[in-house]
Amino acid sequence: MPVTFDATATTASDGTASLTWNHTCTGANLYLIVIVQWRLVSTISATYNGVAMTDLGGINNAGDYYQEIFGLANPATGVNQVAVAFGTSRHCVGGSVSAAGVDQIASIGTVATNTGTGAPFTLTVTTGTDELVVAGSASASAATTTGAGQTEDWKNNDPSSFIFGLGSHSTQSANEWDSGTGDWTTIGVSLKPVAVASTDTAFAAPIFRSRMREW
Repeated sequence: MPVTFDATATTASDGTASLTWNHTCTGANLYLIVIVQWRLVSTISATYNGVAMTDLGGINNAGDYYQEIFGLANPATGVNQVAVAFGTSRHCVGGSVSAAGVDQIASIGTVATNTGTGAPFTLTVTTGTDELVVAGSASASAATTTGAGQTEDWKNNDPSSFIFGLGSHSTQSANEWDSGTGDWTTIGVSLKPVAVASTDTAFAAPIFRSRMREW
């Protein structure tokens, strides 16, 4: 069965050392992705419902536009809080995507990242059958739009417009964001479906025994 999109949520803030928002998880075999987008270097961590999320990787462009992606298998269902902590106050955007039908052991593929200048903002994510790609872009360009074949999950910016962050999901390897200008970063990962148990039946080879007649 393919991985299916569950829900998304987002928020943004000016010059804060903590960023919080609510996300609602519904379904079975859930996995939660959080992407944080911000300006200038800082340490960072994230929790969901008080449970530490795994830092899956990050990217920055010359120390300017940062993104970090976090993941959590089997997140609590219902409405719970995503909490992001920075080492120092930053202009930032946060977005979250939950998906159902994700393998709870081998949940994700390899995190992909890219940086560049000018449109399009591109990202190639290794993905496969029945998988779902979650990805994001960060820049200072308000003109950025989500590319073809991707469903936009958020487009948000801090009130001072120092950082514009977008998030999307798709079933494709090639992802892009168009019409933007200036420096940018992109990041994403593919979520893997629940492994299907083998239906092959093992047949034991018959064992032939000879019975010797006793005299």
